[in-house]
Amino acid sequence: MDDMALCQRVRAAMERQIAWMETALRDLEGLESGGNEAALEHLAATQKTREKQLADLLREQRTLLAEWRAAQGIPAEERERMRRLAAGAEKLAGRLRRRYDEAVAWADAEKKHCAEAMQSVRRGRDMITRYRPGIDEPPGFIDRNA
Repeated sequence: MDDMALCQRVRAAMERQIAWMETALRDLEGLESGGNEAALEHLAATQKTREKQLADLLREQRTLLAEWRAAQGIPAEERERMRRLAAGAEKLAGRLRRRYDEAVAWADAEKKHCAEAMQSVRRGRDMITRYRPGIDEPPGFIDRNA
């Protein structure tokens, strides 16, 4: 295969991967501040699609990387251009990884908050059950402890 055609394919694949990461970052922005249930449900729904897209991108990247390493006739300036593009993609991947970590931490905090709220509701319900007026006592029952 022509080395310049390989360069174009590698560049196009890297640009698709960068665009994918930028889209994922945009979707994660404002998740904490909004924190509404609809945004979280939308993110969860798109995550399955993202996982498939990412697997496809990585499969393509492995194939292209093997071809790239085997190619001998790629000019040095083209290799340098690809290194710069790869460095930019690596920085973006680092930002995305940190943002995902932040989103997971936020979701864990929300889960803890919900669990505490549910526990409070259970305590309140148990207290109401214990102190409700006795409807099971027979007529004429007198509570001597009251």
